[in-house]
Amino acid sequence: MKGANHMKMTMIKTNEADGIVLDWLLAKTRGVEIVNPNQLGEAIRLKQDGRCADALYSPITNWLQGGNVVEDLIEAGFHFQKGEFQPCKCIRVKGDEVIVGFGPTILVAAGRAWVTMQLGDEAEVPKKLLSDEPLARSRSARP
Repeated sequence: MKGANHMKMTMIKTNEADGIVLDWLLAKTRGVEIVNPNQLGEAIRLKQDGRCADALYSPITNWLQGGNVVEDLIEAGFHFQKGEFQPCKCIRVKGDEVIVGFGPTILVAAGRAWVTMQLGDEAEVPKKLLSDEPLARSRSARP
């Protein structure tokens, strides 16, 4: 995530992060090396040998990338709940601390819970990810 200090950043609520913003936060908190957001295009791309690889990084839509987030949360004492007409919920109650991630899918709920556990209720993200540019729009419209 080299070069992130040169970007304009803004604060968001971690439990509201979605799309490319949530993918970016997961990369940041899980130590995944990605291309500088100023060079992203319409998706987060992984770095390989210091260069942009063809591989996309989207742990909130790809079980091969996001499944380990779910496993890590279960090991950390989180539980998942899904009702017929309710969003997915990932929750851990530990003493007075309650961490909850909601989402339309298990991967989104897990991503929000993980980021909240790692960074707290708010986090800084590159402003470019929240803009009206195609980058932000293309990812927020995912099923």
